[in-house]
Amino acid sequence: MKEVDIVDSGHPFDGEINDWIESVNEAVKNELIKNTEDFKLRFDKINSALTLFSPIAEKLPIDHAKWFHGEDEFIPRSSNIYIIMQFITQALYMEASHLWPAANHSLRCALEHTFWTIWQIGYPKESKTMIGGHEQVVKFSEMKAATFEIPRFKSAKERFGFSGSAGTTNNLFKNTTKVYGHLSHYVHTSNIHIEMKGARPHITHDIETNPKAERDTKENFNDTLVLIVILLSIASKEFIENDNLAVIEKELLPREVYKTLEEILSE
Repeated sequence: MKEVDIVDSGHPFDGEINDWIESVNEAVKNELIKNTEDFKLRFDKINSALTLFSPIAEKLPIDHAKWFHGEDEFIPRSSNIYIIMQFITQALYMEASHLWPAANHSLRCALEHTFWTIWQIGYPKESKTMIGGHEQVVKFSEMKAATFEIPRFKSAKERFGFSGSAGTTNNLFKNTTKVYGHLSHYVHTSNIHIEMKGARPHITHDIETNPKAERDTKENFNDTLVLIVILLSIASKEFIENDNLAVIEKELLPREVYKTLEEILSE
């Protein structure tokens, strides 16, 4: 029988768990002193989006044929807007605690659940389980592709222009892919820092000082919220009123993005 090396973590539990807890507490204390206003502004954005979309989403249809082809009657259904906004709120709290990988994970959940909510309207017979469950019937990439085959999203995706790498411009579909990739980077790598050379590196989560992760997570938050507002607006465009547009313009979207969305919603 082949011998196998026995691997031990080598971590002293009592000391390390106390260090971890102290690091989190110190990060939270520093954030409360430094930066509560920024978090409050973003929290208010989340609340505005929740207040705006929750009643509108109750009017979204179950029957995909009516939604696809624009028949007059719509069948009311309860929405998943609240859980989408809860994921984003959770991300904000985790970012404030400097738990950046966890914050990005929650943002990714919010984006995934947005697509799941829209996709199940378009493909109701196929969407029997919650996204993320062990019986999930479709990958996110497949769900995203199917969503952008729905006519209202297919016609809108080329209308938006988001800055890409090396001076390029991304449409709505490509920008969703880019943002999801950024979120996934932190989810999959957990912001790994290699502290030892060798086959079994020591992995830590730098929760006290990491300007790149802090900056990236805030950017990811803003990019994700913009995408979710766009997607939900297009999904419910028949029910967006002028007062809703005023909220979207003043509180939720950058000016150029809003102008494009306004054109799409007015058609």
